[in-house]
Amino acid sequence: MRPVIRLTFAAGSLLLAGSLAGCGSTPAVSVTSGSAAPGSAAPSSASATGQSTVPTAKTVVEQARTSSAAAKSAHLHAVIAVEAGDETIDLKGTMDGTNQELTVTYPDEGTATIRTVDDKRYMKGDSTFWRMAAGVGPATATQIADKWVVTPPQTAQRMSKLTLRSFIDELIGPQTISDSDLEQATTSRASKSGTPVWLVDSGEGDTLKVSADSSHNLLEAAGPTDEGDGTATIDGWNAQSRITAPPNPIRLPGSGGGGGSTDTSTEDGRTT
Repeated sequence: MRPVIRLTFAAGSLLLAGSLAGCGSTPAVSVTSGSAAPGSAAPSSASATGQSTVPTAKTVVEQARTSSAAAKSAHLHAVIAVEAGDETIDLKGTMDGTNQELTVTYPDEGTATIRTVDDKRYMKGDSTFWRMAAGVGPATATQIADKWVVTPPQTAQRMSKLTLRSFIDELIGPQTISDSDLEQATTSRASKSGTPVWLVDSGEGDTLKVSADSSHNLLEAAGPTDEGDGTATIDGWNAQSRITAPPNPIRLPGSGGGGGSTDTSTEDGRTT
């Protein structure tokens, strides 16, 4: 059975929505990108013209792992083409998740963004998200649509593992790509947006693109999924600006104290 490269999102948005809406269960948001861990034991060989050798997939993947482990920040954008449209995940900020912004979009369930700043998490969703994913009534959904909401402490704790480092580990970590996987594919020269890369091909539809320079940055992971073709693109390594807390976020009843009405107030107590 072929291993799967996947970006599994424990539904930061839906976890939050469940808490705010008082739901008893919180479904997971999952994006699967790829179906076979790329890797290669392709022999290194030099051309007759004296070009440098092509590294094995094991070398390429291990270098990408080392590079990502040392990185401080990055930006990841994942897309899966499904029948209803594109499912997307966009995550930028620090690798450890202490300063980041995560946006999830589903064709039939809207868009939600979660921002993490100084150990606090804030969320903003459109009306479709609040109605379809969170189960909030139409009036409340309209009232809080596109406004930043303070995340309940219990939900913030559950979202603590939604980090770039954990997602990159799921793409290329040993738990996803084993040594035996690395013995089954090929490595070749390619380019991505004009940047020379090593293309690691599983031979089963999955590929990785790793920069061919000394940075060894993972730039792309792609492949088929059960729902449609998926691609995760990573850029902006060690170049992300600091994300700031949203101004005047509101606190909903039941999200960390308060009554049961639908009135909302800002953190400083003002009614919105």
